[in-house]
Amino acid sequence: MSIRHPLRKLSNENWKRYGRMRYRVEQLFGSIKQKIGSSFKLLREDLARKASLACAILWNFWVLATYLFLLFLSGILQYSYAKGYDRFLEQPHGTV
Repeated sequence: MSIRHPLRKLSNENWKRYGRMRYRVEQLFGSIKQKIGSSFKLLREDLARKASLACAILWNFWVLATYLFLLFLSGILQYSYAKGYDRFLEQPHGTV
């Protein structure tokens, strides 16, 4: 079966090239839509575009804040482990 239309040929080539990575993009947009909502109640297209761009920026800030918090928390835990503050979990010597 041969593909004649040039847009279908391009689509087929792109599917072969990028088809395996599509799930990553779909997963990202699915996560954003779950957090924010799937549609904007705006009549003007330019305002809807601005709202979606603002939501994408806020999503990136949320991911960055989560990452920095986890990095900070792991640093605190690593510091407390290096200083030996985990000794309170050990049993005192001489008691059974």
